Amino acid sequence: MANDLISNYTALYSPLDITYNNAMSGNYENLSMVDYNIKSDTIDGEMVSGLKGDKITGYWRPVICFGNDNFQREQIKRLYDICPDIYYQDYLINGSVSVISRFLLGMGYKARPYYTQIIDLTKTKEELHADLRKSYKSLIYKYPVYNCTTKPIRDLHFKLRGKTRPDETWEIQERMILNSQAFVLASGKVGLLTMEANATAMVYYNKDWAYYACGASEIDSHHVIWSCILKAKELGCKWFEMGEQKFNGSEKEKNISIFKSGYGGKTIARLNLTKE
Repeated sequence: MANDLISNYTALYSPLDITYNNAMSGNYENLSMVDYNIKSDTIDGEMVSGLKGDKITGYWRPVICFGNDNFQREQIKRLYDICPDIYYQDYLINGSVSVISRFLLGMGYKARPYYTQIIDLTKTKEELHADLRKSYKSLIYKYPVYNCTTKPIRDLHFKLRGKTRPDETWEIQERMILNSQAFVLASGKVGLLTMEANATAMVYYNKDWAYYACGASEIDSHHVIWSCILKAKELGCKWFEMGEQKFNGSEKEKNISIFKSGYGGKTIARLNLTKE
């Protein structure tokens, strides 16, 4: 399958996620590459990249690339020949700087650390509960939580923030749910035909990874996030990525990071490389 290699490292960059990013920040020229091994029926290398204007990204996100050194070397030279302004993220596999990072650093690129919070879902439910911040433990079962479509989270987003993105993006995320690549949990008033949500969260997932994609809430939302973590575990995911940790951003950014880290896990580092 097209994302068998990428899915070892992230729940992002699925074809529908790329479609979503195109709808959000459009239109990218596809520069992605897959090294498919016919003999073993496996993907030995994969890069996600797209060109818009005079910059190459991973369709708004950073470019990512996994595979052997030769594959990475060929791909970064190919991209650099097309456009020398590339936004790339190194996952620091096995603690090592990638071939691509070494190439870009040699071209004068700047490397900046990117921190993200990762929860180990191979732990038992009891262990995950023990890892919660003490103040969270009285909040995670405060309200019942339900599976739902994108409508409750969309309605709550609109109520709290107004229309912030195209309708097409919600339709794409609904397709992700239908294709078992995302789920939405919510709490609120439930009727026979409608649900009026007061706390919601959307999670992307694949065979190994879950990613907290977005949420909206007008009440305390600890119960919804905790339920998302447990649902991802039930779906067989091994890792739950809460998202970026900022230690020296705005007060709002730091508070969001503190909130995310309260669910346990560990903070890992990656490298973002950009042209100076």
